[in-house]
Amino acid sequence: MMMVIDVSASMDATDVSPSRLEAATTAAKLFVGDLPPQVRVGLVSFDRLARVVASPTVDHKAVLDGIDRLILGTGTATGEAIYTALDALAAANDTAGAAATTQGGSAMVLLSDGVPTVGRPVLGAAQDAADQGVPISTIAFGTADGTVTVQGRLISVPADPDTMASVAEITAGRFFEAVSAKGLRSIYKDIGTRVGYETQQRDASGPILTMAVVALLAAAGLALIWNARLV
Repeated sequence: MMMVIDVSASMDATDVSPSRLEAATTAAKLFVGDLPPQVRVGLVSFDRLARVVASPTVDHKAVLDGIDRLILGTGTATGEAIYTALDALAAANDTAGAAATTQGGSAMVLLSDGVPTVGRPVLGAAQDAADQGVPISTIAFGTADGTVTVQGRLISVPADPDTMASVAEITAGRFFEAVSAKGLRSIYKDIGTRVGYETQQRDASGPILTMAVVALLAAAGLALIWNARLV
């Protein structure tokens, strides 16, 4: 799983207290801290560029440390962020092999607070994610009244729920809107609960399959012994 977090300048808006970025990083750290230890999680941040802060790993502390290092930049390259996260997931899955499916799987949680401004089209990136079977759960963060001051000018930076909803729909993910720090924490908790449940469900199949194979081999062995006695 990849967490994808917007660190564009609009994340400095204080319509979500103490600021969008601080609220987002606090909620993201709680999300990672609550994940089951076997779940692989990585982190991509984006402004005008997208970068892998942490590749998918079970070392959750490395991801938490990466969240602490997030800083604001300019621009919003949401499409590039999705492509970067897809590449990171593919590389991690190639390295981990079949174990990747049972330790987090290929999915994204994308948080963004504004309209994409640079880079490749976000809906094209979403379609590529859908083609690769990677669902993207999206969070449109912030209110319609958010503002930031740039070079002495007050600039409106409303959230962009329409784009986030479209990305989720295209990729068969889930769409959320958060207008407060508390609401964002609740959304991450909901997503984390589902990740933990799905992982446990997958992990449970391993012992069951092993028992079935053992039972089959035992039955075959008994059949051979019985046939030998009849000869």
